[in-house]
Formats: sequence, structure tokens, C-alpha cells
Amino acid sequence: MATLRKSPNSKNWIACFRSLDGKQHNRSTKIPDSGNSKERADAKRRAQQIADRFERIARGELKRESDLRQIVIEIAGLSSATEAKAQTVREFYFDWLEAKRMEGIAEGSMSRYKGVVDAFLEQLIDRDAAPFDSLSQDDFETYRLAMLDAGRSTPTVSNHIKILRFAYTRARQLNRISYDPTAGVKQKATARHSKAAF
Repeated sequence: MATLRKSPNSKNWIACFRSLDGKQHNRSTKIPDSGNSKERADAKRRAQQIADRFERIARGELKRESDLRQIVIEIAGLSSATEAKAQTVREFYFDWLEAKRMEGIAEGSMSRYKGVVDAFLEQLIDRDAAPFDSLSQDDFETYRLAMLDAGRSTPTVSNHIKILRFAYTRARQLNRISYDPTAGVKQKATARHSKAAF
């Protein structure tokens, strides 16, 4: 069973759990041990629930994408006293573009990134208003195949997927997601899209 501990370097409860191979893991629950006695007791209860969910994932008890996504949503809810509004796909990518602009990315690259994002959002139609972490690998595979069917070259399509992946890589680095829907998307054309030999 997962346990909790305190660290002198963090105000948050730390979850301690073991993965299927027996390895010990420590991960912040993002829930601080603060407030009055009632608030602290409630915080510890929520932290324990998160620790238990971490352990279930680490032990491979949850393998389906839908299960993992639901756990992430539950953890996000437990980590906050108020229910947070999920960021939409459109907001997610526009925030990422703004972050790249603030980093001082070259104007040409910025224009290319925005063009890729706009094309992807157009392919999603009205699903661009869905929570950004609700997208699956199928959404990106559908976009990739649509680009190939439209006559775009394999290198161009691969570059589009790579650009779309940048945003999710950043989200993982910031611990905003535990699952990257772009990770398994193919980079090469399938047989039906390969050019015939002359």
C-alpha cells in the first residue's frame, strides 16, 4: 500500500509507492500539509488517495488509455480545493505558441508552427474546444493520414507531427500530463501512400 511522508524541502505530501518490479518511487502529491487541523486532515486524506492512484499506475493495474486519463482527471481534482476548468485544445496550443514567441523563436519558425497548429485545429473541427488531455493517438493519426491523402509529402507530414509533439513534450516536462498522445504516431508513410517505383 502506498504511504505518505514529509520532506524538509517541500511543503507538499510526498507519495511513496512501489512499481511492479519492486522499485520504490517518491512523487509529490502537490497537496500541502497546511491549514487548521480539519484542513490538514482533509489534505492528508486527498494526498493518500493520490498516492494510491500513483501506485495503481506504477503496478500496471491501469493500462487502458481511458482509465489512465480518468485517473489524471481525478488526481487534478483532488489536488485542488476548487474544480479547475480544463484547458481546451485550442487554448493549449495557443498558450504553447505564445510561450515560443516569448522565448524569442525566429519569425519564420513561429509562422510555420502557427500554420501547423491552425491546420490541426481545423482538422479537429469542433473538437478544438475539448479538454487538451482528452485527445488520443487516433486524433493525430487521423490528421497525419488526411495530410498524406491531400498529397503532402512524407517529410512535410512528419514535420507537422513533430511540431505538434513539441507542445505535449513541454506539457509532460511541466507535469501537466502523464500520457502523450503524439508519442506513438508513425513518422513514415504507410504502403498505400508510398510512391510507386518507376
